[in-house]
Amino acid sequence: MKKTLTIAGSDSSCGAGIQTDLKTFVAHGVYPLTAITAITAQNTVGVSHIEELSMESIKLQIEAVVNDIGADSVKIGMLSNKETILTVSKTLKELNLTNIVLDPVMVSTTGHKLIKDDAINTLIEQLFPIADIITPNIKEAELLVGFEIKNEESMEKAAKKLREYTKGDILIKGGHLDKEDAVDIFYSDGNIHSFISKRVDSSNTHGTGCTLSSAIAANLANGKSKVEAVRDAKDFITSAIESGIDIGKGSGPTNPLFFLKPYSPEKISKEDSFMKETDEFYDLIESLRGKKPLIHHITNSVTINDCANITLAIGGSPVMADDINEVEEMASIASALVINVGTLNSRTIESMIKAGKMANEMGIPVILDPVGAGATSLRKNTLNNLLREVRFAVIKGNSSEIMSLIEEDKKGRGVDSLHKSTEALIIAKELAKKYSSVIAVSGDVDIVTDGDRVAKIKNGTSMMGDVTGTGCMGASLIANFCSISKSNFEAAILGLLSIGIAGEMAESSLRNNEGIGTFKVRMMDYVHSIDSRTLKTKGKVEYV
Repeated sequence: MKKTLTIAGSDSSCGAGIQTDLKTFVAHGVYPLTAITAITAQNTVGVSHIEELSMESIKLQIEAVVNDIGADSVKIGMLSNKETILTVSKTLKELNLTNIVLDPVMVSTTGHKLIKDDAINTLIEQLFPIADIITPNIKEAELLVGFEIKNEESMEKAAKKLREYTKGDILIKGGHLDKEDAVDIFYSDGNIHSFISKRVDSSNTHGTGCTLSSAIAANLANGKSKVEAVRDAKDFITSAIESGIDIGKGSGPTNPLFFLKPYSPEKISKEDSFMKETDEFYDLIESLRGKKPLIHHITNSVTINDCANITLAIGGSPVMADDINEVEEMASIASALVINVGTLNSRTIESMIKAGKMANEMGIPVILDPVGAGATSLRKNTLNNLLREVRFAVIKGNSSEIMSLIEEDKKGRGVDSLHKSTEALIIAKELAKKYSSVIAVSGDVDIVTDGDRVAKIKNGTSMMGDVTGTGCMGASLIANFCSISKSNFEAAILGLLSIGIAGEMAESSLRNNEGIGTFKVRMMDYVHSIDSRTLKTKGKVEYV
């Protein structure tokens, strides 16, 4: 397990400081270590007292945990005076710690000053040079650079100015700007990155800076690049603010543990049991990226590039091969096979059957994407032949396509879904039992069933329906997970979760003038950055 050390003050209301750092570390699956610099008496209304700890105590706390346990990253928060800053700087240098995230805490959410005036220059001189990422908000950045920050242009100017004092990167948090969206500017390796999210209308923002910087530190400990660490932390803090806790008479705290349910040993529902059973299966995404499985596609010409890129994004290795003379050999060395009938032609139909049979012989999972099932006689006959000749691990389609596979007297309507998910569920369970396959039905609520178990996945966005190929990409993602999972049922859930969550994250990042083109690219980006924590915390799975 990775370890992250927080060096910060204690908040008696547990909304910020050390306490919220610990909650954030736990949420990211890292082991928390602490060194307390000051004890505050505070609540949602304000800070009434600060008692600074001795320099010896701070130094010994850091040395005790690092010398025994070690630290993969460090988050630095409230350091209220010059002596504390000098002690922390000297100790970190002596211990040669890396992945240091500095949150230059100067003023609390409630407006209380948390650093003495003569300590600001010491902070810049002693801690900026050793920090890897520095995360001031607008007000803090203005104090540090000496000019007003009114827009994104001045945020960039401030970031570049602060970069003069450090080898690290600068994240200017734009929550204080009067804008419809929340825009953060990250200056990294000479490049400007803008991280945009919809502004959450909430007064429960106590601890936002602590939560964000702690999430960045935890992400660095978990091996993410700086840009990935910041981007994922930005998504995390948005969820934590959305789930903010409405307590006290002032500004309530964010909720870094928004994904947790109260522990109840006496009464565990089926959904709780399922999530408990599948805690480990979220980690399959890390195994997938470690193994880089070869995913053989015989797919349609419209989305072939999308399927290849989404496979690369999730961590697999795509190969697109449909020639009759090589499909058997290719299938024999692949880890999974995707058969997509989107742009059927007589040349590839035999290739699909030969490749499918070889994959069955080699024990390799085969995924069928019956695009446009029932729309024409050619599709209907081809799918009947495929289902007769090849055993499919997963059959993935929209409700119209799935219905058409079993209701031979009804015609589908291309790639559009006509049937309600309740009807599709009944048919999907029947189809699963008929073909001994897992059936994955995409729609407003995605459904996965093996004929007995049913999972409903409530992730995704309506914009996904405006982009050609999201269904095909979903089938490719399922194939990637099937290649490394012992359970096709769980693999199908993970595949649909991945693209659904990525779609939600992509939509939330769009500006007013950005549309489906940007959405598609960002969805691919978020699939590339998604990890087990994101799947677990953002996934909306109901097990029936």
